[in-house]
Amino acid sequence: MDALPSGDETAMAPTYQILVIDDDRAFREVLCELLEPCLTPIEAECGEQALELADDATFHIVMCDMHMRELTGLETLTRLRDRGFHVPGLLMTADYTEDLARTARDGIAFDVLKKPISKSLLRNTLATAMGLTYHDAGIVNRLLEL
Repeated sequence: MDALPSGDETAMAPTYQILVIDDDRAFREVLCELLEPCLTPIEAECGEQALELADDATFHIVMCDMHMRELTGLETLTRLRDRGFHVPGLLMTADYTEDLARTARDGIAFDVLKKPISKSLLRNTLATAMGLTYHDAGIVNRLLEL
């Protein structure tokens, strides 16, 4: 699931998809609108819906809220990974603690972002995650221009 998107890179840039999981609809929509020039968003309002979408969707990076209905963000990222999705996962939370960040970064998430998330932190973290994973300078540059 972490393969580069297919296509003729000389004709057009690869299309990367981002799975955005957050139970706050307004936040999710703003985030997707902001990222849409660089990444194709797939939206889920909870971890359970994200797992259902994962059965049929391809995505290259995940942004997931920590506190949702049944599954937490950590549980959702863990279950996605258990299903073979070895893509960068970014956890978002208003309740950031060093313990949470340490637990999340221990093989579950690429990074933990404290809400509210500044645009510069968002673009830099996404660019770093995508660059290290896919080695595609084009997506890194597009993300840094957000």
